[in-house]
Amino acid sequence: MFINQYKPWLNRVSTLMKSELRTEIPYVRQLVDYQTASSGKMLRPILVLLSARLAGTDNVDTIRAAAAIELMHNATLLHDDVVDQSLVRHNRKTVNAVWSDKAAVLLGDYLLAEALCLMTKTRSLAMLDSLMRCGSQLAEGELYQQKQSHELLADEQRYYDIIGRKTASLFASCAYCGALSAGADEGFALRIEKIGREIGLLFQMRDDILDYEPQNAAQIAKPVLHDIYEGKITLPLLLAIHNATASDKAQVFEMIRKMSEQGAPAPANTDNYKFSKEQESVLNFVIENHGIETAWETIERKKYAMKAELNTLDGSDALIALLDFAVERNS
Repeated sequence: MFINQYKPWLNRVSTLMKSELRTEIPYVRQLVDYQTASSGKMLRPILVLLSARLAGTDNVDTIRAAAAIELMHNATLLHDDVVDQSLVRHNRKTVNAVWSDKAAVLLGDYLLAEALCLMTKTRSLAMLDSLMRCGSQLAEGELYQQKQSHELLADEQRYYDIIGRKTASLFASCAYCGALSAGADEGFALRIEKIGREIGLLFQMRDDILDYEPQNAAQIAKPVLHDIYEGKITLPLLLAIHNATASDKAQVFEMIRKMSEQGAPAPANTDNYKFSKEQESVLNFVIENHGIETAWETIERKKYAMKAELNTLDGSDALIALLDFAVERNS
């Protein structure tokens, strides 16, 4: 697996995170240990490392940057789980499900503060500024998405604006800080930042297609069409709506409005997932109107352009492999 080759380095990142999160308060330590026990794929720290190696040689500041950004990522997950009232993430109960919404929000604040403190140890104002701007964009994206979820708007530009802030901004900061940590000049760091942003967009676009793949529902531990239950109209549905007739659009909007009012069912935990009538109708609508197919075509087109850009850089093979993994994963 792609990630396995970076395990030793990721262990160093995890060790630094745990060191920074040391606390004498048993309750806080319990919350921290629970949240950091499930690390996910840690693609963001890998992107920091590969960006550093593209620019020069990774070092202690590369590890600091990776740990700081991963802490911020975890903080946003905690806050997102409260906003979305999510009870499961990475096949385990969320902090808000085990303890409370207040505990999750405050733990997120704690991780965010520690992320900023850790980044200051790089003594790079540019890297600290990148992380802080990223935090601002993440919050903007969440607020923007909340407004759209109430309005159920099918607007492709808004979709890209939201994922650009909520997902791609963090990937961009990973690439930028990684390059700077290895001594890159500002021009090269900005070039790598743009590449990181595009990888983040593709990562989220693949994530949104997963929501429409029942065969992966048990693996990602989410109900099929989970985003719709949260009022999120993402790329496959957006593209299907664009291709549909007026009468079919009206019917599907009525369906997704009903689903968003119902709230999400329990996460999928078996391969024999049972669809509700609404799930089956919306999924059929997206398939029949080529939403998933067109979404994949969009991803492949963007990926091709990204590979052309990366092939102009010496030593970019590892970053190309990360790009492939971000797009081809099934969870």
